[in-house]
Amino acid sequence: MKTAISNLVSRYEGGSLSRRELIQGLTLLAVSVAGTAQEASAAAPFQVTSFAHASLQVKDLDASVKFYRDVLGLVAEDKIVNPPGEFRFKVGAGTLVLRHVEPYGVVDHVAYVAQHFDRPAMIETLKQQGIEAFDTHGPFAFYFRDPDGYPVQIVSPQTPA
Repeated sequence: MKTAISNLVSRYEGGSLSRRELIQGLTLLAVSVAGTAQEASAAAPFQVTSFAHASLQVKDLDASVKFYRDVLGLVAEDKIVNPPGEFRFKVGAGTLVLRHVEPYGVVDHVAYVAQHFDRPAMIETLKQQGIEAFDTHGPFAFYFRDPDGYPVQIVSPQTPA
């Protein structure tokens, strides 16, 4: 993609391509990339529509809360009562969850919302791709690991808070 754009720009700057032809070429590239992205999404076992939360395991919950509040300016999630050993910050439409759980310094998991959530069908589709779900977490969520071993959680839009 970078090469194609660079070639178009070089030809334009060299005078062998008009402004109109440059714009047409860039437009065709954009449409091509959008089509490829849509095809990739259509082939996916399910469509993730938003980020839900990331969960970090921290050694000192108070120090971590202070850090994320004072350094990054995060604001506490106001609609959730934090269970003992946890604290939630609102980050855009998602949440950062700090958990006082060993081992420390670990990304416990990253969660994404998937529309048209059908847990059994989604787990079966993943299984067909050689990906095993674990800790199905009731009817509203399940986990699996990415290629580097990070736990990924898929949650229903109806997941209780």
